Amino acid sequence: MGIAGTAANLTPEAPSGGRYAPRGALAGICLTVKFLYGFYFSAIGVLFHAIGLSFRLGTAVEGALFPASFGSYVCGVLLFGSLSDRFARKWMIMIGIAIYVAGLIAFAVAGTFPAALLASVLIGGGCGGMEAVASALAANLFPERSASMITLLQVAYGTGSLSSLLIVDSVLRHGWSWRPIFLALAAANVALFLLLGLLRVPPTGRSSSGLSVAALLTVARQRVFWLLCLAEALYVGSESGYYQLMPTYFRHELTDGARLVRWIAVFWIAMTAGRLIAAPIADRFRYTRFAAALALAAAIASALTVACRAPGMIILCVALTGLSMSAIFGLLLAEANKRFSNLTGTVIGAVIASGGVGGSTVPWLMVALATPYGWRCALSIVPAISVAVVGFNLIITRIPRES
Repeated sequence: MGIAGTAANLTPEAPSGGRYAPRGALAGICLTVKFLYGFYFSAIGVLFHAIGLSFRLGTAVEGALFPASFGSYVCGVLLFGSLSDRFARKWMIMIGIAIYVAGLIAFAVAGTFPAALLASVLIGGGCGGMEAVASALAANLFPERSASMITLLQVAYGTGSLSSLLIVDSVLRHGWSWRPIFLALAAANVALFLLLGLLRVPPTGRSSSGLSVAALLTVARQRVFWLLCLAEALYVGSESGYYQLMPTYFRHELTDGARLVRWIAVFWIAMTAGRLIAAPIADRFRYTRFAAALALAAAIASALTVACRAPGMIILCVALTGLSMSAIFGLLLAEANKRFSNLTGTVIGAVIASGGVGGSTVPWLMVALATPYGWRCALSIVPAISVAVVGFNLIITRIPRES
């Protein structure tokens, strides 16, 4: 029996005679992990200019901090996801939080850019570790509705991102330093660390067969595993490229487009709304069929975004794109959980890491394409990639799940 099946039959009694924490409380911990990560990810984008001024680097800080944080993020996702299939997920999340807090504090007090760069490595590794394991834990605790639970995690991430945009922008407009923001975020994560330490978590972090090289090689030999990773990489790449480069597209390709930039917030609002809508219904459908339908809608909406010229229609298409993309990430993770329930942490970690790779490479390729051919051509990659995501999901749907 896999982890997911084991989690479904857990009794409320802990082996030591105590009681396990309610699933709802543990789900709240996982949601908070995603909220705080979303808060940080959006905050760092808003704070780039202020951080660059502090270290007298200007925009150069953007090119240096992202690779450092991204590389350690991918390592954290893969390492912690795999280790959480051998050791208790609770402790792996707590270790990730501890590394994250250390990085936040080190970044807040850094006096030189090399010190900030090292702190960024700690932040990325800690974020990747705690996010991957929290996703696996949530899927294990609610095996009967794993897609709904993972989609709710993405709602928490989006809510954290929106909250960050409002709060951090307000802090900067009042003339305050960016450093207290990192310290406040560290304090919030310390509180989460202490709360998680007090809770008894069911032993969902151990595979019934144990984590072995043979098991990992078995996973790596399965075509469906690589298809899930590729679909997630392409999806995250298209999402990241769309919302990250849309402001530049508006400014360069549209008359008076600078005034439309603030309306890009409707992308995140629509995406969060879409996840709230999808969460209660996601488990009623075959995950990859649902994801294919959403990816097709995203392809149409994103294509219309670059085809339209009227500002009102463009903003409507941006909102429809966010709505269409909303649940794809979570549906692919839920499919991974269904197919590899005995190695959930490892496989979900690999799929999330694949998304991270796509999220960094696709926008870079789009920028490279924009230089000779223009931003309209660069944004046209998004619908093309979305069509590819449709295809990969349909292929996965045709591969039978093992019982």
